[in-house]
Amino acid sequence: MIAGAPASGKGTQCELIKAKYGLVHISAGDLLRAEIATGTDNGKQAKEFMEKGQLVPDEIVVNMVKGRLLQPDAQEKGWLLDGYPRSYSQAMALETLGIRPDIFILLDVPDELLVERVVGRRLDPETGKIYHLKYSPPENEEIASRLTQRFDDTEEKPPGGVSRALCNLHTSRLGTTFSGFAASALHAGTLLVFVLIYLSFPWMGSPPGMKEELAIPLRAWLDTLECTPYGSCTLIVCKTLHRCSRMVKLRLQTHYQNIESLVSIYEDIIVKVNGNTTVEDVFGEIEKLLTSSLDKKTEMVAS
Repeated sequence: MIAGAPASGKGTQCELIKAKYGLVHISAGDLLRAEIATGTDNGKQAKEFMEKGQLVPDEIVVNMVKGRLLQPDAQEKGWLLDGYPRSYSQAMALETLGIRPDIFILLDVPDELLVERVVGRRLDPETGKIYHLKYSPPENEEIASRLTQRFDDTEEKPPGGVSRALCNLHTSRLGTTFSGFAASALHAGTLLVFVLIYLSFPWMGSPPGMKEELAIPLRAWLDTLECTPYGSCTLIVCKTLHRCSRMVKLRLQTHYQNIESLVSIYEDIIVKVNGNTTVEDVFGEIEKLLTSSLDKKTEMVAS
């Protein structure tokens, strides 16, 4: 099993693990969508709940996962369960069925980096490829023009089209897109204020080490801008960016709660891997863990 917060690099590592070891990659989300698309009994039941705006019960998802794990290819090659289970009840359901991994890999990345990765992450709706506007930008302008912000359907979404557009604006081709927006909507002086705020307070919060006696007067000064149209527009943009960041942090909080609920079940096989390094270094650490696990399993079978 492998788990990680949003933007921890889990998807990339899953692809590398699958390519190296030939494991069957199983994602509960992919299974759910596939069974709904093919109209299986589980898929039909899941669709009914989703159409009502309700969460799909654990029992249905567990049955999907169980069915996939019992298929011949997963039994023969071994499996990589991606991002599942996410709760104590889901994990206990798997335990009851005798489904237990050899190792549980947890990608560990600092929150500040996760937030930066998430708000800069974009999806190409035509190819399904994931980009990051800073770390992995699109190859050309044509691709860049169709990229969309990723939003988890189960998480809070920003209200209204304007908020969504502004969230997409954040770190998205900032030089071109925002300069055009600013030229038509913001006074030059207010734009300078916004740039200062953006660079100094990217999440509208005090950076580590920032003295409160500086932060408080600055925020008080920002409040005075609301009396002007341009100042109000600036604050709308800043507050919207702050809301996007807050949504990401809520998702991180949910992730940590999920992991905490799993510790008592997988405590003896959970291994944290530092995800705050290069993709190659992260995979190198995972490779050592999996190779060691396979060696031990081979020794046990031989004995």
